[in-house]
Amino acid sequence: MAHVKSMSDTAKKYIDIIMSDGGVRNAFQILDELYENKTHSANRYIPTKSELHEYLSKNYSSETRRERHPLALPEMRNKTTPVTYYWRDLDDKNNS
Repeated sequence: MAHVKSMSDTAKKYIDIIMSDGGVRNAFQILDELYENKTHSANRYIPTKSELHEYLSKNYSSETRRERHPLALPEMRNKTTPVTYYWRDLDDKNNS
């Protein structure tokens, strides 16, 4: 397995703020929120998808669901792909 560069503490802080509402999100939804809420100076704190998955898998609960892509072409509508969703259990809030 390739080594994944670790994220900055600032990026982790932004992710924890996004996830603090108790919602369930996949990595793309988290990245979208990071991009929507970024400031010019915070651009460098947006993690790569690999960095994000590494951090989330160690610090959040997760579940993988098989889903159809919403923009799939008609001939691909029966195919599903695994999508991992992350959340923080209520008990985990005391540990952060």
